[in-house]
Amino acid sequence: MNAHPMPQISSRDLQRAQTLRWLKQISSFTTWNRILAHYRIWAAITEKMAEATTDAKTLGESDWLEIQHGLMCCEEGVGRLRRGDKRGFMYPYGDFAQASAPIRRWSRRSGLFAKRKVKVNVDGVPYWSEFNHALTRLVRAWGECSSTASVQKPETLVFLDRLVPDRGRLAIYADLLIDTLGDNAVTIAVGQKVPCSGAWEPVDLSDPASSSGDLAYLVAESTAPLPGLSLADGVVRHWRLFWEDVRYKDAILPLEEFAYFSGA
Repeated sequence: MNAHPMPQISSRDLQRAQTLRWLKQISSFTTWNRILAHYRIWAAITEKMAEATTDAKTLGESDWLEIQHGLMCCEEGVGRLRRGDKRGFMYPYGDFAQASAPIRRWSRRSGLFAKRKVKVNVDGVPYWSEFNHALTRLVRAWGECSSTASVQKPETLVFLDRLVPDRGRLAIYADLLIDTLGDNAVTIAVGQKVPCSGAWEPVDLSDPASSSGDLAYLVAESTAPLPGLSLADGVVRHWRLFWEDVRYKDAILPLEEFAYFSGA
């Protein structure tokens, strides 16, 4: 007999617990520090490639400088995050949005090279194979927590529930919801400034119990977007704070983060 049975939890609360865990993971220092490690490898190979090739059609000075700038932005964003500052997620001028620009461009460009749609023979370019392999690994790591730039709305970086894959096999515990704010949560209208970073849920103020269970990660100082869903017969125009993200402000790394990539 199991000495510690799983507490009973409704399907809606289970969905929110799963989504909350995923939002915490994809907005975590551990996740973005892992991405930074891949970015550094790609940038280092880019530097070797720039020194070894004279073919500006493959990698010109402006290309190398753009990638180095992207790395600097990623480093700045990860540094901010470690100090508890989530502004690196802002769009379009946040650190991670800027860091994504060369990744997006080179993902498209390398695809054109591979399909021979650009008249450049990359087979003889020094370090091209290593460059492309490092880019592929970086894109894969970035894509594990977001789309290419995670940009869902023009004024804010929003991690939406629809980005959550099937997480049914994750270790989800009912006590994950204990730290949420419940009925005392802050509520803001669409178009207002988000007062704090964290997981927010769309809510119909005429029926506060009508939450669909969807959550989004909104960044402090961004503008609250219009949720991409409706409740009842109307469009939801308010957000309610479900979990405030105060991680790293005490310089402590949450223990749960050590399990994020334990099987990677």
